[in-house]
Amino acid sequence: MTPWQRENFLALAEAFAHCGSSSYQQSFLREILDAAEEGLPTGVHTLDTALRRLFGTWSAVELRYQLRALFGDEQNFDNAESEILALAYFAELGRLRAVGWPNHYRGGAPPPFDGLALIHNIELPFDVKSASGSASQLLRDALTPIAERWAAGRWRVAIEMRTGTITRVSIGRHKRALEGEFRRRLDAYETLPAENIDLTAGRTPILVTVRPYGVVISKRANSPADHSASVEETLRTHVEEKAQRAAENNACGFFLVYVRPPLCGTVDLRQTSFLEAANHLAQSCESMACHQMWLASVMLDWTSGDWTPVEQPRIHIVCNPRAAWPSPLSEANFGVSLTSNSELLA
Repeated sequence: MTPWQRENFLALAEAFAHCGSSSYQQSFLREILDAAEEGLPTGVHTLDTALRRLFGTWSAVELRYQLRALFGDEQNFDNAESEILALAYFAELGRLRAVGWPNHYRGGAPPPFDGLALIHNIELPFDVKSASGSASQLLRDALTPIAERWAAGRWRVAIEMRTGTITRVSIGRHKRALEGEFRRRLDAYETLPAENIDLTAGRTPILVTVRPYGVVISKRANSPADHSASVEETLRTHVEEKAQRAAENNACGFFLVYVRPPLCGTVDLRQTSFLEAANHLAQSCESMACHQMWLASVMLDWTSGDWTPVEQPRIHIVCNPRAAWPSPLSEANFGVSLTSNSELLA
């Protein structure tokens, strides 16, 4: 880190001192800090503030998984940023009981839940998911080399994509099939395709345009309804996975947290699609094992409508009406507890 970065981002400098400099030069965080030093908007001030709040109570050792991920590639950074923002938010409310749950999980591996909340004296594990949108870039990075190899020696090309919501889970599940289908479809053309190449990842439609490099083709974004339909499968995967982990560790319930960090750009989960998908999942979750352990899904949104960072996130909560709420918790007081610290003052 440069002297300017150390002076302006004290918590990140402390994280740097804990993790060491071995991987810093190759980290995505370095690119963000360099951009901030050049005066570009990055949202890193919000991250530093959140991390400073956590360092007031938790040690670098307790935050080791988040700190190590901070100095990784873009995906690791996205995950770490989301977890730090969410943990700091609950800590500010006085709800954060522990970082990671359960402690000492399976020989030092990262625990299955990112935190433990204390609400009305009930301990609830929660897990944090990034909604930053980098999965779309992962897909673009996978398909672009295929187009470039197909056009080699004839044209210099780029691709544009119009999609529904693409998540990392979906990319991991369908990446190889998407690459093979895109390659097969391109090989059928002897000139630049005049039409879109239609692909599908699960239920998510993907329209790929191969164009001459430097030519921009404007595309209208998909509707919120398209996003909500394509994201429900991913939300279901998260609930199923964490319900199993919660049952294995004798939890009385759990909740999921989706984070939109400042300046996140094109997002995997939008407010409307999140609410629609989560509500629909809550109405149809009986087929999932241990579905009653899933209490709610929460979105913390640090991005305002004009894409500028906000100090306090907007919060959206979808409760599972079929959940087995541990007394005295209920849908009503759960929502109030995640937006205020009133019970601590009672």
